[in-house]
Amino acid sequence: MKLEDLPKYYSPKSPGLTDASASTSKDALSITDVMAAQGMTQN
Repeated sequence: MKLEDLPKYYSPKSPGLTDASASTSKDALSITDVMAAQGMTQN
């Protein structure tokens, strides 16, 4: 996977419009964290 393709891979096709709260943990990685990690490991 090319580094230029990562935003397309992680961008949602449509916004998630809901009134439910997101079930996120303080320990969970965000999409930004995952993208940064993949960017650092690209050759």
